[in-house]
Amino acid sequence: GANGTQGAQGLTGTQGADGTQGAQGTTGNNFTYDRTLWVDPNGNNSTAQLGRFDLPWETVASAANYLVSNSLSGHTIVVMPGSYTENTITIDSNADFTTFILHGGVTITLNNTAAFRIDEANVNIIGLSQGVVGDLSTGVTSSPFIDAIRSNQTTSNQCIFHVDSPANPARLKIENINVIHNYSGSDDSKSMFFIEDSTGSSKGLWVRIKGCMLKQQLATTAMINWKGITGASVLEVCD
Repeated sequence: GANGTQGAQGLTGTQGADGTQGAQGTTGNNFTYDRTLWVDPNGNNSTAQLGRFDLPWETVASAANYLVSNSLSGHTIVVMPGSYTENTITIDSNADFTTFILHGGVTITLNNTAAFRIDEANVNIIGLSQGVVGDLSTGVTSSPFIDAIRSNQTTSNQCIFHVDSPANPARLKIENINVIHNYSGSDDSKSMFFIEDSTGSSKGLWVRIKGCMLKQQLATTAMINWKGITGASVLEVCD
């Protein structure tokens, strides 16, 4: 015979228990370091922020200039692995007691007329992974794990480190890095280290070189040149 009429729908059943909660996602960066700046080849000088490792500078010179322009002393600039081509990097008394940490595999190449300038300031430059340069004749590094500061051309360079103490003490300490100076001329102001008292009223100069490999092209200039020093000065070289 024919099917009978369909009966009414039954009542909805009781809702089941909630499932297990999933794992919490990764927490975004919400921490700001007090006195640390980061530099990375993928950074951005326009958006970089003090204390934010996720917002680094692109160049060492710009990070240093930020400290000087804002009169921030006692800060650390952490340079992450990579190759950097830089204009003059300056630290003066407005950014006293600045430390640069080259974080393994850092190569800083200074442009033709650029130098690392320390004017009346205390500056530390420390490499975390100093090694041997691959080709001493050219200063080309064969290992990605060394920390090096090198000049560019052979005839028009400035010095690599220019330390000046016109009125207040200046102190430069470099540790565990390779320094390669390609200048091959005879201008004494373009030696690897040019240390001067530009006004004749220095309160003291101290240069400390520890555990570094220094390489300079054959030239008639000294590797370390002192000029017009009238006050106390100290050069310390050690392993």
